[in-house]
Amino acid sequence: MQKPTELEVFIAVSLQRSDDCERIPIDPEDSRPGQGLDHRENQWMAVHVKSQGPGGKVVVCAHRYQQWIRDNQLVLGRCFILKQNLTVEDTRTFCRNRGSSKEMLGYCQQGVSAAFTKDNNYIMFSGPGAYDWRGFALDLGTNLLQKDKQVILAGAPCSNLSGEVLILKPDENQRSLIIAHILHGPGLASSFDYSLSVMDLNADGWEAGIGGAVYVYINRQNGRDWDQLQPDILTGNKDSMFGLAVAKTGDINHDGYNDFAVGAPYDNDGYGAVYINFGKTSHFSQKDYQVLRGEAHNIKFFGYSLAGNMDIDGNGYPDLAVGSLSDSVLIYRAKPVISIEKSLTLTPNEMNFQERDCQKGHCIITAESCFSYTTYPETYNPKLKILYKLNADEQWGQEGQLSRLVFQSNHEGNIVLAKQGEKRCVQRRLRLRADTKNKLTEIPVSVSVSLPPQTLSRSSLPILQPALNNLQPRKITAKLMFFDPDCGSDNICQSNLQLQYSFCSKDQHLDFCSPLAREDGVAVIFPGSENTALKITVTNPGGDDAHLVQLVANFPESLPLSSVFHKPDSNVNVQCDVDESKTRAECNLGNPFKRNAEISNMGRPLKSFASVTLNIWWPKENKEFKWLLYLLRITGPNNQSIPCSPASEISPLKHAQETCDNELKCVELKCPLRAADKTTVILHSRLWSSTFVEVNFDCFLFLCMEAGALGGEFSIRLPERVEALSGLCVHIPCSFDTKEYFDKDLNEVPTGIWLKDGIDMEINTVFNSKTPEENKFQGEMIGNLSMKNCTTAFNNIKLWDSGDFYFKIKTLWPLEFTYTTPVFMNVQDAPRVSFSNYSCNNTQDLIVCSCEIDGNPAPTLEWHLSGQNTSSTRNEAVTNTTIRSFISIPNSFKDILILQCIGSNKVGNDKQIRYFKPQDAAEGGNVSSALIGVAVGAIVFLMLAGAFLYVRRVYLLQNGRGNKDVINFSDIVSVKSNLQI
Repeated sequence: MQKPTELEVFIAVSLQRSDDCERIPIDPEDSRPGQGLDHRENQWMAVHVKSQGPGGKVVVCAHRYQQWIRDNQLVLGRCFILKQNLTVEDTRTFCRNRGSSKEMLGYCQQGVSAAFTKDNNYIMFSGPGAYDWRGFALDLGTNLLQKDKQVILAGAPCSNLSGEVLILKPDENQRSLIIAHILHGPGLASSFDYSLSVMDLNADGWEAGIGGAVYVYINRQNGRDWDQLQPDILTGNKDSMFGLAVAKTGDINHDGYNDFAVGAPYDNDGYGAVYINFGKTSHFSQKDYQVLRGEAHNIKFFGYSLAGNMDIDGNGYPDLAVGSLSDSVLIYRAKPVISIEKSLTLTPNEMNFQERDCQKGHCIITAESCFSYTTYPETYNPKLKILYKLNADEQWGQEGQLSRLVFQSNHEGNIVLAKQGEKRCVQRRLRLRADTKNKLTEIPVSVSVSLPPQTLSRSSLPILQPALNNLQPRKITAKLMFFDPDCGSDNICQSNLQLQYSFCSKDQHLDFCSPLAREDGVAVIFPGSENTALKITVTNPGGDDAHLVQLVANFPESLPLSSVFHKPDSNVNVQCDVDESKTRAECNLGNPFKRNAEISNMGRPLKSFASVTLNIWWPKENKEFKWLLYLLRITGPNNQSIPCSPASEISPLKHAQETCDNELKCVELKCPLRAADKTTVILHSRLWSSTFVEVNFDCFLFLCMEAGALGGEFSIRLPERVEALSGLCVHIPCSFDTKEYFDKDLNEVPTGIWLKDGIDMEINTVFNSKTPEENKFQGEMIGNLSMKNCTTAFNNIKLWDSGDFYFKIKTLWPLEFTYTTPVFMNVQDAPRVSFSNYSCNNTQDLIVCSCEIDGNPAPTLEWHLSGQNTSSTRNEAVTNTTIRSFISIPNSFKDILILQCIGSNKVGNDKQIRYFKPQDAAEGGNVSSALIGVAVGAIVFLMLAGAFLYVRRVYLLQNGRGNKDVINFSDIVSVKSNLQI
């Protein structure tokens, strides 16, 4: 609005430059004095502006223009028609001299809304005050009732006290309009259709009507049954005036559907907001919009008026003007929309984990991602930088577990596309972890894209950077599938897991147990039957491989576990954990549990926990009686103290490590064990200070002569051979020299890399000082590479770690390609004896057993039969470090035989024992079983005279996908006592 003395002007903006604005005089004359006709003060010039588009005309209205005639002040309103050059061509005041009362056209207020017909031959004006407030907003459509037939939508917010929309069509016989349909408002004072707009929202060729409130009428009946249409209702925040302005914006994102904007000028505490709704074929909802807010620009009543479907900057995308009641108009320019075409290919896309390379962690997968882009118009070809990121096994990582695939190099980066249609690809290599447990479900690998953050230019009208198409997924996924050759052709493992159980009494020294006595079909435990066991056998006869098989057994508190054993010579790797209350055991039975595999528990149960003692030889003094180690304390699980004896050897005030041999003076400690299947004993000590000065004790290390890899610019010094002990750590001393001009490269955070049995970085790398979490060998680079010291310590070396090792230092070129000659590590290990029940076969006359021992150096093997050496054996060398031996025993013995297979070398010794009963010769065959023992103490029987104890439940993960089947052991075992209390 303006003061009375101001000229009426209209400001035109072309936005080609920051100062490219011009004040256009529309009605420069002042009001006439006295009882004159024209009163222009506060006439709200440009309350509504409509353009025919480029090259067309513009209508500008002032709906509060007045005409004073005698005592009547008529609010007629008027509109100006401007030429293409924005000069006034004509003035239209159709309410003048057509009745001065409010029941007629005296309060017409022409110009609140105006519209050009689609053929641009006619212009229409609304007069909301005409005929006692019967009209307001209007718009036109050509595909509402019939194709290419012009129809007018007229809004009447006060009609019938709730608002109505009249759909008017020309009467073919008369020059007038007739009502085709009426859309009714929802209720009293709803201001239904305060604003109107017509457009095709779903690209079906038929136009829809949008009325302020906001109601969206989708024309799904090809112009029929408008009275029966149910609108999609969009509502804004309370008191926001949501729907005060509605405008078509055109296809902002070029997805093929027209979009529309809804103003809410009182939203957000009066700052206002505009909601952009994108066209589509489905229904509209409150969630599918983009919001523009006036608060970001400190403008009040933002969204009071809207004008769209204009391409102001000429980039091919329609822009939007938003008016306010704060003397400000904001122009929003639409960014070009980029659609990125993505592809992701895995090679191979199937993996058999049973292959040897996979089990060693050498299975490599290549992921190839390709990118191209399209946009509108086709002539728009910006140089586009795309950011990409590859991820593997994301869900697995979100669940707190390590991803099963590890990227061998950086998994994110950027790529530049010069124009539309250009395609570029990147490749990344991934390694399948050797310790992968889930070998059944596929591993998803995904690639996502984004654009770099945009910086605003300081120019007044900067070139807009493109935006990604929000209707296109940012991420695509490919899947690495596992297949098991031991499963069906459909790669679905149909296992046949079966469980058998029985309660028995087990002799402490024998690997078999006798069935319990039964009364009325129920197994009974009598007082004194302390060695009671639950024998469980799990088989998979004829079934496919079963993955992640788990056995869960629950026991009552009155019948706790004393131990859990499994058959040691079984081909299935069984691992059991027992909770602290000794009432629950969880056993992993192999992954996979193979076809026709069998696992059962056979072992010697512990009579009580207190009866088990661990003897520890502790290096207290050396041969000169100098202190070596002070014992501070001894603890078990959860840092609980263990009362070892003699207590005088344990002092928290003393401090001081070395191995016990003939050179040292050791003290024997006896510690009671209180766990069920396994436990932990931790000995805390401190090194005696004077010993620390006199004796250098570190990782195990034998060195042969040094060798060096020489070059003109790089030389390195390493031993030719390193001797190590299995289970300990080993030091490899290492140093190198370079030319002085390379010294600056060593300050750029150099990387030390060890490779084993080859120099292929992808396959043979076992240690990288920069990525310790991914190393196959755990240890640390204890030397300072910047000081040319590459000494390295490896922890927990195993026998199979023997081999040739190469060292590489990696900085900048040319130190990128430095290697050594091989350094051989020889890992010595104590013998390991493999001697199981399956190792023996019975014939009519003989029992023939075999035993296999491996170790480094090659061990010697001896047979002891009932404590005596025997010579009726035959030995053969399997490898340089493995010996296999056979023994034949006549089956005519009368007493229990004890057969021992003993192996020894300079590192240590090992033995396995088997017992034979006289009936074994007659029965023949093999026995494979394992025991979950149940400790029943005398106190239980005294306290529970005549009572019964039950083993409650055992759960078995029965099929190849980990579902739990329940076997209820209730009422299987009863405990009786004949004692009287």
